[in-house]
Amino acid sequence: MTIMQKLTVQNLKQNKKRTVMTILGILLSTALICAVVGMVSSGLASLVRYAIATSGDFHVQYNNIPAEDASLVSGNVHVVRCHLSQDEGYALMEGGTNEYKPYYYIVDMTEDSMQNMALNLLSGRFPEKEGEIVISDHIYYNGGVQLQVGDTLSLEVGRRVTPDGYDLNQSNPLNWDEETMEAPEEMLIDTEHKEYTIVGIVERPSHSLEDWSSPGYTLISWMDQPTAKTVNLAVTFDKPAEFYKPVRQIEGALAAAGVETYTTTLNTTLLEQQGALSQRTLRVLYTLAGIILAIIIATSVFVIRNSFAISVSEKTRQYGMLASVGATARQIRRSVLFEGLIIGLIGIPLGVLLGVGAVLVLIQILNLLLNFMDGMVFVYSIPLATFVLTVVLGGITIFLSCLIPAIRASHVAPIEAIRGNNEFKISSRKLKTSPLTRKLFGIGGVIARKNLKRSRRKYRTTVVSLVVSVTVFIALSSFVGIGKRTIRTVYTDYSYNLSVYSTKSPTTDDAVQKYQTLIETLDEKEYGFYYEASVTLPASYNALPEQIYGYEPDVCYLTMLIMPEDQFASFAAKAGVKSDLDQAVILIDDTLYQKPDGAKAKINTTTLKEKEKVDFTYSFYNEDTEASEEILLPAVITKRTEERPIGMDHIWSDTGFVVVSEKWFPESCFSDTHLSSLFIRAKDANQAEIQIHDLENSHADWGTFQIQNLNKQAQEERNLILVIEIFLYGFLTVITLIGVTNIFNTISTNVILRRKEFAMLRSVGMTDKQFRSMIRLENIF
Repeated sequence: MTIMQKLTVQNLKQNKKRTVMTILGILLSTALICAVVGMVSSGLASLVRYAIATSGDFHVQYNNIPAEDASLVSGNVHVVRCHLSQDEGYALMEGGTNEYKPYYYIVDMTEDSMQNMALNLLSGRFPEKEGEIVISDHIYYNGGVQLQVGDTLSLEVGRRVTPDGYDLNQSNPLNWDEETMEAPEEMLIDTEHKEYTIVGIVERPSHSLEDWSSPGYTLISWMDQPTAKTVNLAVTFDKPAEFYKPVRQIEGALAAAGVETYTTTLNTTLLEQQGALSQRTLRVLYTLAGIILAIIIATSVFVIRNSFAISVSEKTRQYGMLASVGATARQIRRSVLFEGLIIGLIGIPLGVLLGVGAVLVLIQILNLLLNFMDGMVFVYSIPLATFVLTVVLGGITIFLSCLIPAIRASHVAPIEAIRGNNEFKISSRKLKTSPLTRKLFGIGGVIARKNLKRSRRKYRTTVVSLVVSVTVFIALSSFVGIGKRTIRTVYTDYSYNLSVYSTKSPTTDDAVQKYQTLIETLDEKEYGFYYEASVTLPASYNALPEQIYGYEPDVCYLTMLIMPEDQFASFAAKAGVKSDLDQAVILIDDTLYQKPDGAKAKINTTTLKEKEKVDFTYSFYNEDTEASEEILLPAVITKRTEERPIGMDHIWSDTGFVVVSEKWFPESCFSDTHLSSLFIRAKDANQAEIQIHDLENSHADWGTFQIQNLNKQAQEERNLILVIEIFLYGFLTVITLIGVTNIFNTISTNVILRRKEFAMLRSVGMTDKQFRSMIRLENIF
């Protein structure tokens, strides 16, 4: 250790308070960097784990590959894992109620495939030998067939083919006869009788096995080695971000072998999370992390630099004396940088430990708050690269913090430094103070003001620290506040908190009957549903600016809402219509229009007025004549209103709405209308959702309901805002602590450096009260 380095160490020991505060600033800065980088890496690892749990641990699945050519896929140098399965075939499902899914789809899997194809076991176990099978719960909820663990299935398993012999698979929806639309234009051939024992029930498999349009419900049986002529291979590549390279290699090898009938399925969910495909979440995550890291480093450099600047200022005479006895500018500069190195060797490791601890605590909090995402669990994952990045960024922060003070120290002129006449370079004219300052604050205020003027450089970083802390506090607080207000606006202003849509309703009347049953069971008073039909008027009725369409429309479009009588009576009363309800036609044609300058304004979509007679044109398919027809619906606009039916609260479209009673609309035209969801303002939306699911379970022929629970969504959003608050306020707290550390450093060191000045002021009669007043006024200024 050189003489200069020994002097630096001794100086750090003598000024323990400033050294500790500087180390604390670096510790907090490094901890924040480690926490941000650690949470990003843990978040990415959690998203990958969630993607694997929901879509499977593979990147590409090759279906219908000839068994003798399977090695062309599995043997690729970039394939690290390969999961095997084979299609056993299809069998007709007896008692099924979903006419679009009349089959069982049986697929054989190895034990390894079952563990890695995102199969979530609900009850029982996976197959362990031939003849055992697991079924999907979708068979009951969507197909209406109730099967249990221990039941035996006797099936005639064969191939799905078209009349011309073309093989069909899960990616081919049910092939209806296009002319009659009655019987499927396909058949099962080469059937073989097989019996299976149900040993387990799994959740509906991922899209790689059963897409929404797939005609077969998945059954999974056991296999040791493939026995069929063709196999399916789900492969994982060593470099997901470059998956397209091995995919091209495999395609080339298969083409060279004459294999053409295979299909491929990309696991886009996993590929996106591993950065292989363009994905907005990753871009946003990286952008936010980059911005936060930039703010941390910039803020830390501002506030930590002041500690080194004060240290250099305090040791100016020492540097002058060293320079006078032969110390070079390079040695002095290295002395300051060596001080930063020692402080960094202490502060950075402690900061890393604190950052890791913060990540562990945050992950536990996140897992408690984010339980609304099924299967989503945050995991702790901080690779070695994270620690390296943290140390590098911490080192850069310290280097930038002490670089300017080091350069300034190396330029000290020995004589000026020993005399101290380079400490302040300011003219007496610039030190003049306002008479008002003396009148308001006395001589202490004048001295305080003059000291700030001559020591502007020392206090500049302190002011910056305050500005950064206050600015970040206001910005982040506003961001969180906007999020909270948005949730209140979006969810509490809705006229409903539960919407229910029947996904399986052979007829409209059937769906209405289900809605009525739900309402009676739930015993809710505020609800609504209606039929929707598209009607038109001549283009002359259109009041929308041409920019909305980008062209001159031929007609004026409106959506007709046809309500059951009791609901229409209730809505009409709110709109101010109380008589002749059978003939009443209520117009809602207000919408939001974005002007060319970006401003939004509420305008009307039509030129219709109250009491005006119009003829609506309605085009529909007439089931009796089996032909498309167009009729005129004469009407008189009874009322214009901005009152909206339940469920239409926040729908702003380019078409107006016409609300009529079921009695007003011709019965023969109902065939082409669309039934809306059932909208409910439930007293307890969560309990109502449970009751609806109970009804599903007790009515297997009902199929499933799509349920939107706004209360649950609002709670999820509140949880998300709470997570954001934890991050933002935690970030804000650490930034503020760094700023406070700097301010404490600046003020306390400044008092130490001005001991001679204070002694002189006391020697000319300054009292303790005046002295304290002067110090306080400096801080206030």
